[in-house]
Amino acid sequence: MAEFDKIQKPKAYIETKGIMVDYIIMLLAVCANAVYNYRMKAALLIAISAATCVISKFVCEKIFASDYPKRDLSALVTGLMIALLLPINATWYMAVISAGFAIFVCYLPFGTARNTPFVPAAVTACFLSICWKERMFSYPEPIYDSYFETHESGQSISQMLTQKISIGTNSLKIFEVLTGQIPSAIGAGCSLILIGVLLYLTIRRPKNSIAAWTYILAVAIMALLFPRIASDRIASLVMELCGGWILFAAVFFMTYPSVQPTRTFSKVLWGFAGGVICMALRYTSSAQEATIFGIIIIEALSSMFDALPLLGFEKKAIVNASENETESEKETIVPKEILDEIPDAPVEDDTEASSEESGGAESEE
Repeated sequence: MAEFDKIQKPKAYIETKGIMVDYIIMLLAVCANAVYNYRMKAALLIAISAATCVISKFVCEKIFASDYPKRDLSALVTGLMIALLLPINATWYMAVISAGFAIFVCYLPFGTARNTPFVPAAVTACFLSICWKERMFSYPEPIYDSYFETHESGQSISQMLTQKISIGTNSLKIFEVLTGQIPSAIGAGCSLILIGVLLYLTIRRPKNSIAAWTYILAVAIMALLFPRIASDRIASLVMELCGGWILFAAVFFMTYPSVQPTRTFSKVLWGFAGGVICMALRYTSSAQEATIFGIIIIEALSSMFDALPLLGFEKKAIVNASENETESEKETIVPKEILDEIPDAPVEDDTEASSEESGGAESEE
């Protein structure tokens, strides 16, 4: 094999693995709250979903002889996301089927987490919403005194909004909404934790979080301009932001690396458009939680936002970057497949070469 001074893994793989580590930290914080609210059954759903995704990805690698990348942690992230969108009354086979669907249908055809045009967990949530419509949106109250019992459904904020029922502006009630003491998916109810992990991602990866904040801004503006509870705009704003999957989608779906536009200004517009589309579907759709369908629509439009004309400051930044770039700063990455095709350089034996030279000299004499 030919030798090179510097052989590195593709930069995209390194970046993807890094953000997946951040996602795991964020998801574990949400999982801890889910287990606190719903006890052992939530822990079992999370474990089953995560394990199924990891095992499914391992099986895919063996069947299709895939060697890139093996440990990018995306399967674990997908499994945790799916589990946190399930209701506590979900069955174990719902977790298994949804996790298998995410890997074999939403992940495998695209090869890596860097290439998926849609967040696998988001597509899987659409799949669950269609296949188990009644059970997916049947949310019981948080469970504090039991482990495996099935509880009767409560009234979620999404249901209250469709019926134009207000939670009111009572501080205690709003506190219950913010801390997740309401019927919801096991990981989508605690708004304070979701905002907290988004702040963590903003500090760690500010560019990835831009779209999430503009998405939340659009939702807030729509909630204030077109409140479904006209008599109480503040309560309507809190309910729209904290109800259903709005915040969960902002934190984990709008920040996913493969679905975002690459330009900063495009991310701003893309996130804002995503919030408007999700709220429009909430107003007009008969589905209890239409947010996820809005997420799929805006992810499909991502490339269109990158195709928008460059603004003046973007052109200037590109010119400055090209002027400051030197050949020594450029990083050359040699893929393993190319290295394998390069033949080994022949090695000459110094002893044989010297003997041939001496023999030639004697013959000339």
